[in-house]
Amino acid sequence: MKRRSPIRWTIDFCGALALWLLTGTAQAWVTVEPPVAPPAGTVTVTGSHFRPDSPVEVFLRWKRCSVTADAKGQFACAFKVPKSLEPGARSIWTVNRANGRWIRTPFTVGDAVAEWPQYRYSPERAGASPNETVLNPSNVADLSLRWTFSTGSLVHNSVSLAGGVAYFGSFDGYLYAVDGKTGQPVWRVKPAPPGPHCCGTLMNTGSPAVANGKVYIGTIDHYFYAFDQKTGRQLWGIDTKDDLEGTSPTVAGNVVYIGGGCPESDCFNGLRALNAETGAEIWKVKVDRGVATGATVADGVVYVGSGAGNVYALDAATGATLWKTGLGRTQMSLSAALVDDVLYLGSSGGAVYAINTGDGSLLWSATLPTNSFSGPAVQGGTVYIGAGGFLYAFDAESGNVLWSADLGGQVIWSSPTVANGVVYCGSNGGGVVAVAAADGRRLWSALAGQTVHSAPTINDGAVYLGSENGRVYAFDLGISK
Repeated sequence: MKRRSPIRWTIDFCGALALWLLTGTAQAWVTVEPPVAPPAGTVTVTGSHFRPDSPVEVFLRWKRCSVTADAKGQFACAFKVPKSLEPGARSIWTVNRANGRWIRTPFTVGDAVAEWPQYRYSPERAGASPNETVLNPSNVADLSLRWTFSTGSLVHNSVSLAGGVAYFGSFDGYLYAVDGKTGQPVWRVKPAPPGPHCCGTLMNTGSPAVANGKVYIGTIDHYFYAFDQKTGRQLWGIDTKDDLEGTSPTVAGNVVYIGGGCPESDCFNGLRALNAETGAEIWKVKVDRGVATGATVADGVVYVGSGAGNVYALDAATGATLWKTGLGRTQMSLSAALVDDVLYLGSSGGAVYAINTGDGSLLWSATLPTNSFSGPAVQGGTVYIGAGGFLYAFDAESGNVLWSADLGGQVIWSSPTVANGVVYCGSNGGGVVAVAAADGRRLWSALAGQTVHSAPTINDGAVYLGSENGRVYAFDLGISK
């Protein structure tokens, strides 16, 4: 075997050193997770051994994500697959702008998958399905009961759907996973608190979020958990120091946001950003009288409404306040919807607001005749919200009332959901109602036990919701698929 001379070894070493100085490393690598994602699905690109503190850009066709490698030469960025991309093999290209080096990573655009993985569908919380094509105003009247599933107590939260499985919590303290087509149980789990807890049973009141192979949910006794999506095994739990009743987590990329509040002196009353994999805290921010709406997330900004009637825009990376807008001493309702750079909110004081996300300025407000306990749904230039026994539609640009639908004395306790020309909502009359998005005409209704707080989930021709009678209901057209 021929041995290299010391001189040649020195040349090779110096060449490798020069390459390291130019590129940050000779072995920089990039991974994409998941390697297959549908149009509008979220992918996370991570890299290591890049030149520290160097600018990095990631491209999938015309979609671009710009980040900066940290002091260790690592980076991560998350973005959505363009809806217009056809299924098939693609490439994700990553370039280190410090040296111009490009790295190609194989990626596959999969078939579009109809899912509803978290509260109000996505981090923007618009309460609208962009993928529903089965149900429409002409056939929704043919909906009939597909299955019911009984829990041990009230079901206030909304159903989340991922991989053909429906996930929801109950006041009996369990988190459930059932087959979305049949209602047959897949697993159930009662959280194991990592420390002292109150309230007897742990009541799951916010809706679960499903992402990264995990199911995330909070409980009334301050704890927040992650469970394995397939098995229900508890992966981690943390003490948020806040009552999480009614607030649902928001997942955006590798970060999960959870907020809450309570009057006790030892409460935190704010929002936390957690590492979605480990639960480690990234940052936390206090807001006055706690978080009332949960987090709405888009384009690197997190928006929350507080119990004191203020709306905050926070930097998603650091939690720094970008702006704060006061709407008076009113309680924000459930969630804020973000569409086309406008944030839409409802309030228990009986009003709807549209806020410019760029600077927090108020674009318009509209008065409702009574208190509202629902968050808005926005689609097709229209804002839908419930108040008292009426469902209202407002022009998203001007705030003018387009129509109102009388639900026959039934008070709306759930947030409406809009999909493919139909608006769905639950009421205290123990039912679910569907009206035409264009004019508010009643198209369909069905009984669902007792009061329905659950915002209906619409997916692939089916309607899912929970009821105070402890059951989850699924309605569809009775067509085999």
